[in-house]
Amino acid sequence: MNKSIFITLLLTILFSPLFSLAAQDDVQVSLRSPFSLFKGNEKDKIHLLSDFNFRGGFGVYLLGDNFHKWQFKSGGDVAILSVGSDIIWRLGINLEGIADGQNSIGFRLAQNQYEFFTALEILLGPGVIYGGYRHRCRHGADNTLTRIIMRSGTEIGYNAAVKTGKFDLIWNTAGQLIMAGQNADLKVHPRAYASSAFQLEYPILPFLRLFSTIGMGVTLLSETSADDTSRCENIFPGSGCGGYTLLSRVDSLYTKFSPAAALGVIFAGSAGEWRIYSTYHGNVDSGFGIVTNETNAVSVIGEFVF
Repeated sequence: MNKSIFITLLLTILFSPLFSLAAQDDVQVSLRSPFSLFKGNEKDKIHLLSDFNFRGGFGVYLLGDNFHKWQFKSGGDVAILSVGSDIIWRLGINLEGIADGQNSIGFRLAQNQYEFFTALEILLGPGVIYGGYRHRCRHGADNTLTRIIMRSGTEIGYNAAVKTGKFDLIWNTAGQLIMAGQNADLKVHPRAYASSAFQLEYPILPFLRLFSTIGMGVTLLSETSADDTSRCENIFPGSGCGGYTLLSRVDSLYTKFSPAAALGVIFAGSAGEWRIYSTYHGNVDSGFGIVTNETNAVSVIGEFVF
């Protein structure tokens, strides 16, 4: 199949409302080379749909609350436009969900989540610098007790990869100014977010690598004010939620941290990579319950990337 036709069909599927879209964890711990979308670039040439990569996975929670038993995810990134060898315009989307065992078949969809991302990326030094826009949103499903959580805003970051002896080091760093958000417990608002993650890979065999990742996210929050509640009704009429804009009053600012880690193996083949790894995430808000609820979760995930 022609590559452009394949990408168009897959993007159509990804944007279809039949799918659940998501980004459940504050810090990503399965990192890829920041250069993965630059392979289709050619010096002094401009191309449409020059490169793409996709991923999908399924996991089980070993530790979490009553709603965390299974997780599933898929996603993709496409170089919509490449300019010369050093610049691309990226479009990406992540689709994820959480399921629990609270029904007759032991698999109830508890939360749908999605993430949309677009950015201009430029090769710089050992990595890629970028600026763009990211929208993250999560919703409950199947009548579970959950809230709508939204973070949307401009983002800048730098992702890099270097080789140090036998080890490969990949790191991602990003900061987001949240321009529109929603947290329906009327308690807190996310205002800004930053994160860094470092992944170390060590080759055991030509087709097998061991990897470990550590990361930390920092979310800037503020308490909800009466003005925010009033603005919420204007933005989301009848919802009773805690929406806000950057014009809302900002007071009682404070920070919350989101530690994360992973340990696993990567099986590399001609078609792509299989990753099997365990993760730990301490997230600012699980989204379940009637108020903001920090959660600690441990899971085991199998993931395929190509």
